Amino acid sequence: MLLITKPNITIVMSTRKRHLLFQRMYDSALATAKYPDLIEMSVYVDNDDIATQEYLKTMKGDIKITIGERITLSDMLNVAYKKATADIILCGSDDLIFRTKDWDERVINVFNQSKDKLILVFPDDLILRNSLASFFFLHRRWIETLGYVLPPYYSCDMCDVWMDEISKMIGRRIYLPDVIIEHMHYRVGKSEFDETYAEGKARGERDDVWKLYYSHLDKRLTDVEKLRKAMKIKDWKLETKEEC
Repeated sequence: MLLITKPNITIVMSTRKRHLLFQRMYDSALATAKYPDLIEMSVYVDNDDIATQEYLKTMKGDIKITIGERITLSDMLNVAYKKATADIILCGSDDLIFRTKDWDERVINVFNQSKDKLILVFPDDLILRNSLASFFFLHRRWIETLGYVLPPYYSCDMCDVWMDEISKMIGRRIYLPDVIIEHMHYRVGKSEFDETYAEGKARGERDDVWKLYYSHLDKRLTDVEKLRKAMKIKDWKLETKEEC
């Protein structure tokens, strides 16, 4: 019998001026998890967002807060990951609602069935569904193989498209239609078009992130080769947890 002595899923994300949305997301994650005590949060908050900082400090639970400069969206998660202690990482967002009971157990079971853990696992978000992994679970080994949680190039969007594409290239993309984590996005009328959405949209247009994405094909191919090389290591084993 294995005794789990640390969180087995860390939700890594950023949030800005949305402490009530963050609370809703966090409450739904714990309320539907089979092992809520083993769910950890690691969140990046801008240093000028004082209201969110103060609100998060009042919340109960395993929440690790990183406060820093306003950097790219992808690097916010890369920085927040440094405080994560779980082996399985959810690249999340504050506009999510967890709908499926025991979602954590289902995700963990999928990773337990993978010998090398080099898989990208994603739920039904009730918008894009199986057409795009708009947010996803990764194992620490995947992240350490690439050297990042998300590609550190984009101020808005594209990170999900990147990760979805490379997971397809290596044949390690796993969709969980029976795990629903609803994306409450304004584009489908599930949220208001607030200041945070507006700022993100403006950054995407300013930086022409789609054009930037297409210019990075060589970098995605490099990531694919890193993962394929790691997949060939036959004797890799998951770090053994303490037994009881």
